[in-house]
Amino acid sequence: MSLRLLLVLLLAPCPAAAATPHDSGREGVSETLLRAMRDEMKRTVSQLRLEGLEKPYFVSQTVRERSQVDLEGTFGALRRPRVFRARSLKVELRVGAPEFDDTHYVGNDVRGFRPMVASLPLEDDYDALRFEIWSLTDRAYKQALERFAHKTAYKQARNIVEEIRDLSEDPVQSFRETAMAAGFDRALWENRLRKVSEVFRRFPAIQTSGARLWWSAEHLYFVDSQGRSFVKPTHLYEIRLSAKAQAEDGMTQSDERRIVGNAADELPSLESLVAEAEQLAADVTALARAPQAATYLGPVLLEAQAAGEFFNQLLASGVSNPRSLWIEQQWAEQYFESGSLAGRLGLRVVSPMIDVFDDPTLREWDGQRMIGHYGVDDEGIPGRRVQLVQRGILKDLLMSRTPTRERKLSNGHGRSDFKEHLTSRIGNLVISASETMSAKALRRRLREEARAFGLQHGLLVRRIAPEDGQDNDELLAHPVLVYSVDVDTGDEHLLRDAQFTAVTLRALRDIIAASEQQRVHNFRKLGSVRGSRSYVPATIVHPAVLLTEMELKPTDRKPDKRPYLKHPFFDRASPP
Repeated sequence: MSLRLLLVLLLAPCPAAAATPHDSGREGVSETLLRAMRDEMKRTVSQLRLEGLEKPYFVSQTVRERSQVDLEGTFGALRRPRVFRARSLKVELRVGAPEFDDTHYVGNDVRGFRPMVASLPLEDDYDALRFEIWSLTDRAYKQALERFAHKTAYKQARNIVEEIRDLSEDPVQSFRETAMAAGFDRALWENRLRKVSEVFRRFPAIQTSGARLWWSAEHLYFVDSQGRSFVKPTHLYEIRLSAKAQAEDGMTQSDERRIVGNAADELPSLESLVAEAEQLAADVTALARAPQAATYLGPVLLEAQAAGEFFNQLLASGVSNPRSLWIEQQWAEQYFESGSLAGRLGLRVVSPMIDVFDDPTLREWDGQRMIGHYGVDDEGIPGRRVQLVQRGILKDLLMSRTPTRERKLSNGHGRSDFKEHLTSRIGNLVISASETMSAKALRRRLREEARAFGLQHGLLVRRIAPEDGQDNDELLAHPVLVYSVDVDTGDEHLLRDAQFTAVTLRALRDIIAASEQQRVHNFRKLGSVRGSRSYVPATIVHPAVLLTEMELKPTDRKPDKRPYLKHPFFDRASPP
């Protein structure tokens, strides 16, 4: 009898109670869905076994209920809105044992390294929900059996002796939070996007522009075979303002502003959004007229968003996802990242003036909301504070339920979206310096350091492209707003088309000064698998920092052809 037929006979849904009418909790929680998940989990644990083959020793089910609205304004008008509701199911099923199972291995099917995901009915039909959960669990079991066989062969072929557990032993508890955010005011935001996107009508150099808003309201349901469970709501707003222009030589100049929050009252007012769009348009217009950057080696001051992205792309990524994968195909290794600082516990990885901790239980910092807050991570483990760096020395790492040689237990930082496997990521990362100075003194120090290098100017960077703007071989994305600062007068002059070169983790140790003021950088943190990367909300609290030495050079990008005709709005002889 075939393996497929055996699985169908073994796992076919058993007779159940008649489907109940829609049964959502008073605050939006579906008790019918929870019952279907738990009942099918019990049946999987007790009955899912094929003679002579590995049985599942761990199973988890995660369901995401999502309502989402996607609105976009361009040049004062709205594009077609996108609105949808969906339920999605993700099943993780492991065969083997906690000491060695089928996970943390990428076989020949590199594109198939994704979690098992399927759609669920929106209606609270108990039997229909049970059927879909059973069906995806069946597929997950088959995949796990195949992967376990390949991983075992991989280990034997490479004579791997040392083993690290594949699943940690963590406390079991349940968590339930049902508070819902206020509803979405679509008319209000459509009007705002029209007015914000209309700003770009006043800037003839801007070729393309837009103002876009994503809003989502979700409930996450989780149960696992060890007894953990949670229900929690998540809500997110994200606004992106974008603009693009071209210099006379054809080089494209673009930038965007990303604003994220958990609720409408955390977002800027209409007046503030208009001002932000005006500043963006002015910056991109100035970039198109600015001179090109030349090769530079010397001190660099990182302010505002640039400092936040510097710490995100080098430090936050370095202390996340410490476990590397076994990868069958060598060419595929470039697509699977692991924490670059994982092997440096007990060593100095940052300037000795720097301390770092991550605490997802924090809700605010200096009166500003932190979107990296959560009570329990996506594996059902309570989030907790982790002291990562003390006086520049790496003391700990962010852990999910994936152990490493040095760390055996989770510290509540297992996070993911549905597009990728779960890894450890930051929640609220707080960076502080023991020695600080005012913003004015920090710029004066930049000029002093540049003079000591024998330079006529130092460099100040205020914006760096976000993490998803990195090229494959980059640790740090290219700078967007770069200014030369005259060592004698302090005058600033904007430069364009620069990129960092030869950036290594040493840059974290090259910090020689930091600002008194700490900035709250709310953003969405990327995962570690290129090609299926998804985002989770995160926050970094950080100072501005001066680095003793960085190298920049002119960009390797090539110019594009300029439009043959002028922008029609600005080419009219007179307004209509």
